Amino acid sequence: MSGPGPRDSQSDPQNVSQLCPNSAAPAERRKVRAEHGHGLPSFSLLQSQRRMGCPIVADRRVDRCFMLFRLLCILPACVRGLDVTPVVDAFSAHPGTVFEEIDLTNPSPEDVEVELKFSRSRPSERRLASTPALQGHQDSQNCASPSRLLARFHQVEGEKHGVFRRRLQEDLRSSFASWWHLPNLDMEILDFCGTPAEELSRVREKFGSMLEFVEMDQQVYPSSKPNDAEWHKLWGLGHVGSVDAWSRLSHLGLDSQETVVAVIDTGIQMNHPDLKDSLWRNPGEIPDNGIDDDGNGFIDDVHGYDFAGEKGNPEDDNGHGTHCAGIIAATANNSVGITGVASRFGKVRLMPLRFIDASGSGGSVSGAIRALEYALSFGVPVSSSSWGGPDTSDALKVAIQRATEVGHLFVAAAGNSGRSISDGTYYPCVYRQAGVLCVAATDRSDNLASFSNYATEYVEIAAPGIDIYSTWTGSRYEWQFGTSMSTPYVSGAAALVVSEFGYSGSHIRQLLLESAVSHEKLKGKVDGGRLDVMNLIRMAESAYNLVRGRWGPDGDLARDCPREEFHQCETPTGVRWPFSRHPPSASECQLAGR
Repeated sequence: MSGPGPRDSQSDPQNVSQLCPNSAAPAERRKVRAEHGHGLPSFSLLQSQRRMGCPIVADRRVDRCFMLFRLLCILPACVRGLDVTPVVDAFSAHPGTVFEEIDLTNPSPEDVEVELKFSRSRPSERRLASTPALQGHQDSQNCASPSRLLARFHQVEGEKHGVFRRRLQEDLRSSFASWWHLPNLDMEILDFCGTPAEELSRVREKFGSMLEFVEMDQQVYPSSKPNDAEWHKLWGLGHVGSVDAWSRLSHLGLDSQETVVAVIDTGIQMNHPDLKDSLWRNPGEIPDNGIDDDGNGFIDDVHGYDFAGEKGNPEDDNGHGTHCAGIIAATANNSVGITGVASRFGKVRLMPLRFIDASGSGGSVSGAIRALEYALSFGVPVSSSSWGGPDTSDALKVAIQRATEVGHLFVAAAGNSGRSISDGTYYPCVYRQAGVLCVAATDRSDNLASFSNYATEYVEIAAPGIDIYSTWTGSRYEWQFGTSMSTPYVSGAAALVVSEFGYSGSHIRQLLLESAVSHEKLKGKVDGGRLDVMNLIRMAESAYNLVRGRWGPDGDLARDCPREEFHQCETPTGVRWPFSRHPPSASECQLAGR
C-alpha cells in the first residue's frame, strides 16, 4: 500500500502536526524533537518532510552544509576516542524555539528531555579536562581587564541544571567575554567586563536560586619563608601562622609605617648581628656627645635608656631582654640567625628600656613606670613586659591605665609558677581592668605549658613558650622557655598589625583576642585562645576595608549590611566576614566609625 501523497498530508491536520514540526504547536514541536533525538531536524527527516509536502525552509544546499558541519564536529572526537559532546554554545547551535515556553525554575519533563538530547550528553569513560571557551559578545571580548566569576549549579532532579546553564548563557551573552565549563568538576568559569560587585550582584539576583555558589575569582599567593640560617628552629612562628600572614600582607601591598615596640626588660645587645638593624633611633639625639640634645631629660638616649643604671646606653648584660627582642623583630632575610614575628617587612623597631639589672633578679616599680613614661613620650603604641611579681602597686596599675587611655597596648607575662592566679596575686598580669593583655605559654600541641600560670579572670591569650630559639648576648642564640617568651610573640604580632594597618595599640587588643584560636585544652585556664597571626591579619584587613568603605557595590558595607548581620555578608569577591561565629567586635565597629 503506497504512502500518502502531499495532498493526503495537507488534508490531515493530525499528520501535519506529527510529521511537520514546523507547522505544529510548540509543545508538539518539542515532542517531535525529543523523538528524533535532536533539536535540529536530521537530513533524513527533512527528506521525509519534503515527500510529505511539509513546508521546508532550508534548501538542499543548506542540508549539505549542515551535514558537513556535523561530520566535521564529530570526526575528530571519534578519532581520539573521546566524548563527542560539543562545547555548550547557546547562540550558534541552538534554535531560539528550544527555549520557547520553558519554565526556568521548574522545567517540564519534555523540556528536560529535549535539552538532554539536544546537548547529546551521555556517559563516557573519558571526559575532556576542559572545554574550549565559549566566546561572548565581540565588545565584551575586547575588554582590557575582565573580572572572573566562578559558579556551580545545584544538582537538581532530572539534571535540570542543563536547562539552567543554557538560559544563563543566553541571558549573559552581551556581558561576558569568555565561558568555560569544567565537566569533571561540573563548574563554570566566566569572564566579565563589568565591575565585580555589579556582575556578582546581578547574577545572584537573577539566578541565585539555581546556583550552589557563585563568587568572584581571587588571587592566591606563595608561602615564602625568610632565608635566615636557623629558620628551621623557629617552630613557634609557623605554629601561629606567621608565614601565611606575611604572604597575605605581601599580596595586599600596604604602605607599611615604622612602628616601635618598647622592650621593658634587661636591655638589648645593640650590636647583635640580628638586632642592630632593627633598633629604634631617637631622631633628636646625637650619640656620645654628653648632651641632652632633644631636651627630654635623658643624655645620649640614642636607642633608648637604662633606668637601672641611669645612663643612655641600655645594653643587655643578662640575655633575657635580648632573647625577647629577637622574638619580636630579629632582622628577616639577612641570611643570619632567625627572624622575628614582626620583622618580615623591616618596619618594626625595638626600643630597649632597661630597668632590670644584670642579675635578672628584679627591677623596681618606679623603673618600670619611668620606662613606660619614656615610651609614651615618643608615641610608642606597644610595649612588651616579660616580668611580674606577687605584690600589687596602685602606681603601676594607674600608669598602665593611663597608657591604655591614650591608645597604648601593654602586653605582660602570666608568670611561671604553674598555678592559678585567680586570687589576683601576680602583677601586672592581673591588671586586666587597666588594659593589661596577659599571656600564658603553650607547647607545640597547644597544651598549656606545665610551668605557665593561668586564670580565666586575668589570662586572656596564649602563645608558644617552650623550646623558643632566639637571640642572646655575645651575638649568640639560645633556647629558652617561659611566659617571658610567649609575651613577645603577642607584642610582636600587635606591632605588625599597627605597622601595616595603622591602628592604635589598644584597638589591636580586641582584634588579638577575637582572632585567637580556641582550644578545648585551654578552656578553664585561658579566657581566650592561642595567638594566630594569620587570623589576626585577616580580621585587621576586614576592619581596614570596612573603615575605608571598600566593600559593597556602592563602597559601603555598613549601609548594605546591618551590624547584627555582618557575619552573613560577603565582600564583592564572595569572601565572607572571616569569623562567622560573631558579628564585628565593638573595637572593629569603632574603627569603622559605625
